[in-house]
Amino acid sequence: HYTNCTGLGTPFECCATSNFIKGILYFMQNAIDINICWSGANPLFYACVFGQLDAVKLLLSHKDIQPDIKDSQGILLIIFI
Repeated sequence: HYTNCTGLGTPFECCATSNFIKGILYFMQNAIDINICWSGANPLFYACVFGQLDAVKLLLSHKDIQPDIKDSQGILLIIFI
């Protein structure tokens, strides 16, 4: 179970936000749910919002990614891609 890391989001979200590819790969390879919305949205949303194209491409390449998932407020995240 992951918790918020000093107000910057979960570790997976932090990796997506900062384009930390090795971190994203770690979470993907260790069966962390790629679509989970721990703090309201998922890592793909954060990568899109912060313009992290490499992170977006990597997350979209995952076989289980759901780019049309809604955030905790019911907003479709695909609109940011």
